Amino acid sequence: MSLEVEVLEQAWLKAETIVDRTRCEAMRASERLSDTREKVAHGANKEIVVLLTKVETTAEKLKARHEAAERQANDLFDRLLEAKSQGGAHV
Repeated sequence: MSLEVEVLEQAWLKAETIVDRTRCEAMRASERLSDTREKVAHGANKEIVVLLTKVETTAEKLKARHEAAERQANDLFDRLLEAKSQGGAHV
């Protein structure tokens, strides 16, 4: 395997690790958001509403980070496949 292909493969594997981590973070934030919304539905006080807003913002940011990481991993995977199909000659 050429050096370029090895470098792309390592970059892709790192990107997939980031995808997995951001997916877990986004899922935890989503669960916390659901819990907070449930608390709001059962008699929200001002502190809970502020918490809900913060959790919503965090969940949105984490979802966006996950989506960006997913796109990057997909791009790296496509580049890796292209490099492998060309024998690593062009990256």
